[in-house]
Amino acid sequence: MTYGSRSIICDAGSGLVALGQRLLQDETTEIDIALTHFHIDHVMGLPFFAPLFETGVRVRLLANEAVLSCSVEEMMRRLFAQPFIPMGIDAIRADLSFQDLSDVAMHSVGDATIECLELCHPGGNTAFRIRHRDKSVVYTGDFSHFEADQMSTLTAWMDNADLGILETTFTPQNYDPHKSFGHTHWRAAGQIAAQAKKWLGVHHHHLADDHTLDLVDQELRAAFPNGRLGKDGQTIWL
Repeated sequence: MTYGSRSIICDAGSGLVALGQRLLQDETTEIDIALTHFHIDHVMGLPFFAPLFETGVRVRLLANEAVLSCSVEEMMRRLFAQPFIPMGIDAIRADLSFQDLSDVAMHSVGDATIECLELCHPGGNTAFRIRHRDKSVVYTGDFSHFEADQMSTLTAWMDNADLGILETTFTPQNYDPHKSFGHTHWRAAGQIAAQAKKWLGVHHHHLADDHTLDLVDQELRAAFPNGRLGKDGQTIWL
């Protein structure tokens, strides 16, 4: 989410690499990265995020440390080290800082705000509701949809949200053998996001090819006219 010279990024998977190049081209100098959790598919782009190695850029990593296994800084020091990466965190040239989101209910990020909601996932996960002026975006990260209280709050967050971004790793047909994985499927996500103005299903299963995803997208759109699967490089103006 970019506004003015500032960007808020949710999670830091492989897509962060190309995004980093784009942010440098756009001369974005204030970057906040909100991490739902620290599983490798959500942080693997950080060592290859070009703005981290540019002077004059401010990068802040945010996470709700109360629901995760370690602090943001500790995670970065583990990631930027052998045997994973042949450089230490001292290689970073940007003005890097860390913020724990667990101390207050709502945080300011420039003139936007961010709220957290703990969701069920092995090792913890935090959904985010980000508001800027009269616009709101809800981003779930990874979650299982069986916790009734959590789903009640998440559904309320989606009510009239300008955009919901929900993980839809599985389909209703292949979900049952994977219930313990801490993910959901597109039909459950669509029911949660039914009152959002629009929503995207993301975090596609790594074995799903484009043809399979096209079929899922058609079925999803038929069931939920306000939803669709997200695509790499997609831009949405709010």
